[in-house]
Amino acid sequence: MDQVNKAISVLKRASDNISDSVEISYSLASYLAETKSVKTALKFLEKAMQMDATKYEKYAEYFEILKDNPEFIQILKKYNI
Repeated sequence: MDQVNKAISVLKRASDNISDSVEISYSLASYLAETKSVKTALKFLEKAMQMDATKYEKYAEYFEILKDNPEFIQILKKYNI
């Protein structure tokens, strides 16, 4: 888990500097979901999907942990996923 936390830290800094990167947002959301930081993961997932919802399929497997979360389901519905 230490490596995941390091990745999150790096991605958060990158997101602060490059706020319009869809890849950074999806990656950060997926790592946060893995650590069960659901609220923050959903925030970054929503941000990524606002930029480019079509890229969700590339990252979908990383969000399996959220498949029963009502907010997650709403985000997917919002973007017709």
